[in-house]
Amino acid sequence: QSELQLHIERLQQLFFCLMMTPELPLAELSFIVPSESAAQALWSEGMTIPASDKHNYITDLLPQTLADLGEQTVLTTGSETISADAFCQRTNQLSHWLISHGIGQGDVVGLALPRTAESVITLMAILQTGAAYLPIDLAYPAERILVICEDASPHLILTASAAQLPDAAQLPELATTQVVCLDVPSIQTELTNQPISVITNADRKQPAQSHDLACLIYTSGSTGQPKGVMIEHRNVTRLFAATQAWYGFGPQDTWALFHSFAFDFSV
Repeated sequence: QSELQLHIERLQQLFFCLMMTPELPLAELSFIVPSESAAQALWSEGMTIPASDKHNYITDLLPQTLADLGEQTVLTTGSETISADAFCQRTNQLSHWLISHGIGQGDVVGLALPRTAESVITLMAILQTGAAYLPIDLAYPAERILVICEDASPHLILTASAAQLPDAAQLPELATTQVVCLDVPSIQTELTNQPISVITNADRKQPAQSHDLACLIYTSGSTGQPKGVMIEHRNVTRLFAATQAWYGFGPQDTWALFHSFAFDFSV
């Protein structure tokens, strides 16, 4: 059915309501056609998800899936490919390293990396600790980056060395924030010495809760200063649960990270 035909039906529905119930205020008149009413009902039904703490964290959705994939490739950047096993190992080691530096629930960690496999690994590692990630797109003007960092006050900002990422020079120097270049030899040595075991509540500051903050994403600031939108783990896991029947995402699917990870659609 064409959109034009739908518009005609909506107008007819509106005129019908005007004739049958002339006493109704305009705000209460309906121009929703029967087919749209049915779709609306399905949407409401599909979004009614029972409250559950089975998956407290976004990262709770991954371990079994990744374990089943083993040596299959799960991440690709250019010629670099990373298997499920390698992804788990690197993610867990970085999580343990972050926890050893006091990172956990209630903390914000800046993520200032290009769109590579490393950025996905780092993002997941932050989430596993219980901390929230703050995406910092280094293509943003320095002034915007400064406003975001001053407002969010991240404990750490994880980035790459200036030799590989010239724009990292834009990162502000804040008294309460430490900037860590993950690719420098000393940090790489520390990471390889970390355990590869899966992060559990025994490792975290406190047990995982579905209302823990997952990420802090800033608006464009078109109405003034950028504002941080606080997204909890349950916001994301509930959306996945509510839409799984529609989209059926699975291991056979490939997702291209063609957009900025500082854009909410990337979540």
